[in-house]
Amino acid sequence: MNNTLEVILTLIAGILGGGLLTYLIQRKDVKKEKRIDSKKETYESFMTFLDDMNKKIYNDPEFLNSMLDFSSIFEGGDLNNFNERLILMVKKSVEPLLMMNQEINKVLLVASDELKEKVEELKLLTDDFNTDMQNAIKGITQHNEDISQSMGAIVANEKWERFKPLQDEIIKIMRKELNYN
Repeated sequence: MNNTLEVILTLIAGILGGGLLTYLIQRKDVKKEKRIDSKKETYESFMTFLDDMNKKIYNDPEFLNSMLDFSSIFEGGDLNNFNERLILMVKKSVEPLLMMNQEINKVLLVASDELKEKVEELKLLTDDFNTDMQNAIKGITQHNEDISQSMGAIVANEKWERFKPLQDEIIKIMRKELNYN
């Protein structure tokens, strides 16, 4: 009787242990899959945002010109109109950069250490660009029409050429993390 009981208990333990082990393995796989899906969704959102920004900048000359055309804020001599146009121009130039920082923060929540390094570099570059824009805008007065030259110098600065290669590096790392190599 003891032998039979031992065999039955061993079978039950084996069945339960095997089932439990299978459940735990499957659960671990499901969690890993959910993390990858979450990363993919975040990365896709980020890349869509970057694509939209690139399209606006490179395919719509009016977008960039509207950000950099300071001559229009000096039209007329009315100080109220000047201030309104200046506020609108500041908003146009800064809003995309603020949106970029929001998207970057989302990516930083799920990124690997390798990707975080590149995304943080992008964030610093974006913050630096934003600071340069703000400093140039602070120099705008109703009697200072040379601001277009200083803004043009900001945009022409070679450090901004880092944006595109950095974006390519980020895409490569994201693909690697999502197993799309």
